[in-house]
Amino acid sequence: MSVDALKKKIKSGKLGGAYLFYGDEEYLKDHYLGQLRRAVETSPLPEFNHIVFEEKDMRFSDLGDALETLPTMANFKLIEIREPNFEKMKADTAERYTALLDDLPDYAAIVFLLRGETDGRLFAPGGKTPAAVVAAAVRRNGLVVEFKKETESKLYAWIDRHFTHRGVTIGKDAVELLVAMCGNDMYILAGEIEKLASYASDRPLTAEDVRTVCCANSSYRIFDMSASVTAGDYRKARTILADLMFSRTPPELIIATLGKSFCDMLLVRDAQSAGKSPAAMAGALKLQDWQLRRVLPAASRAEASFLAYAVRACAETDLRLKSVACEPYAAIETLLVRLRVYGRARKTV
Repeated sequence: MSVDALKKKIKSGKLGGAYLFYGDEEYLKDHYLGQLRRAVETSPLPEFNHIVFEEKDMRFSDLGDALETLPTMANFKLIEIREPNFEKMKADTAERYTALLDDLPDYAAIVFLLRGETDGRLFAPGGKTPAAVVAAAVRRNGLVVEFKKETESKLYAWIDRHFTHRGVTIGKDAVELLVAMCGNDMYILAGEIEKLASYASDRPLTAEDVRTVCCANSSYRIFDMSASVTAGDYRKARTILADLMFSRTPPELIIATLGKSFCDMLLVRDAQSAGKSPAAMAGALKLQDWQLRRVLPAASRAEASFLAYAVRACAETDLRLKSVACEPYAAIETLLVRLRVYGRARKTV
């Protein structure tokens, strides 16, 4: 079920019913849960109308009592069930949930709240597992909503709205760089927006402002290291590695991200050779448009043979880290030396 259906339900004011919130976008999850919470927080005694259960500590008798008790000085009661274990749920637990959901009073709403990534196939219509049975009961009496990471266009629009709300203007190139540097986690972006808005001083924000104020995530810095390698700037690559080491970035993450970066570059070069359009490349590689725009120039600077060698070298270094006792960061420094030597040898051929 889309978030749009949830928006319509909240706008209607008829909030009673069942909800199942899952997905990897925690910001949107909390935003819409917050709208449900506000309906009880404005009541004279909100502590009696907002009840939270941790499923691992919950007794069904307590849940039943909470549902049967009328709201206190209000027309609405919200019950949250946090971290229900759908993956290991037993059939009898699903049956008890189903019985409660199918007899849900009009004044009550139950929200099953899942954090982190969840396999949406658990809740597929027509399934026979306990999780699917509960999801079917939620659908009969409310909404199952998956909160996915926003698409690029929606994310850019959301960023623009937040800056506009603060009376700040920002260029499109600055928005793109903000997402490239900080990723698409909306909680992280919200914090960076606050910093940039305070820094603006009544002037339009530029990409240079983003570079000055915002904290690039590890993935961005590691990709920047791979791009430095393809540009032949090994001094910059080593400087980035030193920064990553100082911030204690896990060496396994560095190797994995480096390998993926070189692999993406190689695939982009192959796609270009095959005459693929940028849209087709982005779809095939599952890259956002801004990610593809970042990969393209880095890929164009290196030969396909060098990128293929870089992918193999990263895989070999990763295997070494996992199978041999060695100093991990030293192994990555050795990897950079190998890439530099191979690149120079190719130029002299």
